[in-house]
Amino acid sequence: MGVWIARVQLNRDESIRWKKTANRQQSEWRAVGGLLCVTGERIGFQPNRFDARTGGEPWQARLNDVVGVAIHDKQLDVPLLGKAGKLRNRLRIATPSGVELFVVNNVASVAADLDALLRGGPQG
Repeated sequence: MGVWIARVQLNRDESIRWKKTANRQQSEWRAVGGLLCVTGERIGFQPNRFDARTGGEPWQARLNDVVGVAIHDKQLDVPLLGKAGKLRNRLRIATPSGVELFVVNNVASVAADLDALLRGGPQG
């Protein structure tokens, strides 16, 4: 957080427990770069400053609302206008309101670390 990514707004006595740079699949045609982070209360995505100024949206969910973390298999598609993210396996975070997909490096390791963290296990 800083010059490239705006500071995550934290509640009183809240701190960041885990963070990872990521691209959030905001729509079929748009991936937004930024930071995926976990606090003691929620998981959220903060877009980088450029993407935030061009329509990139933040996302967040309460930790209690996360019903699953998994790897979303790649989908063969023409790499055109943001669909290139489908050529990679992505991190899948499911909540009752839907599924969010994120492109991250070392997706298998990130998924395992994040799942363990959300289940109350060791922090990655």
